Amino acid sequence: MKNDDMLRPKGLERKTYHVPALERGLELLEMLSNAAEGLTQSEIAALTGRTLSENFRTLACLENAGYVSRAPGDRYRLTMKLFAVAHRLPPTRRVIDASLPEMHALARYVGQSCHVGVADDGALLIIAQVESPAPVGVNVKIGVRHPMVTTASGRVLLAFMSADDQMSALAAAGIDSGSGAGRLALDRIEKVAKFGYESVVDDTLFGIVDLSRPIFDRYGTCVAALTIPFLTSSGQENRIEQALEALATAAQRISAALGHVVTENAQ
Repeated sequence: MKNDDMLRPKGLERKTYHVPALERGLELLEMLSNAAEGLTQSEIAALTGRTLSENFRTLACLENAGYVSRAPGDRYRLTMKLFAVAHRLPPTRRVIDASLPEMHALARYVGQSCHVGVADDGALLIIAQVESPAPVGVNVKIGVRHPMVTTASGRVLLAFMSADDQMSALAAAGIDSGSGAGRLALDRIEKVAKFGYESVVDDTLFGIVDLSRPIFDRYGTCVAALTIPFLTSSGQENRIEQALEALATAAQRISAALGHVVTENAQ
């Protein structure tokens, strides 16, 4: 007898089963994550379209579990528990622990900020960031997600993924792989794979050159990308090559801390 699960299209099962109470809780967590000052019950009701009593039961459950607290003015806001739980994930924790010392040293040496991103369900997720020691710098928020194909970090990660994953990333960004934009994106990814790093003028921020290199684990898998959004202020342009070399050293050291061993045949 055939297994129905084997015949079901990939991803369909994710839309088949619903747990309303859990879905309400997750919706409230995401909503509160975007409200730095918290939200009142009335504000939550207006945003969710549910009654005060429906939301109250869910909020009480989240509060009892320690994920939500009440601030002055009876405003609900997230605690740090969700952050702590996420960072207990062993792969993420290992990458962060290995990266931060090298990132601090890198930021001091090149006078620029740097960050580490990983692939997360088809998107780029920023998991660590170190600010520039200079008075002016470019910072990114930890926890922010971006389309992979539109960022230097994402293209570095995609360069070491399968062709199917690359196609999925294009589709997630709304780019047809057969279009001019799709071919351009694939060409950029192929160039990263060839040279082993990305160095490109930022598509959205003026005066920024994005420098990004891969981080590997003990199995030779690219698990993260280390990136410098290099601010090309006056007199800094000639330091980009120096920063790229320092970035390579930092990425290699982080990879070594994760157990990666460079073979004699490796470039």
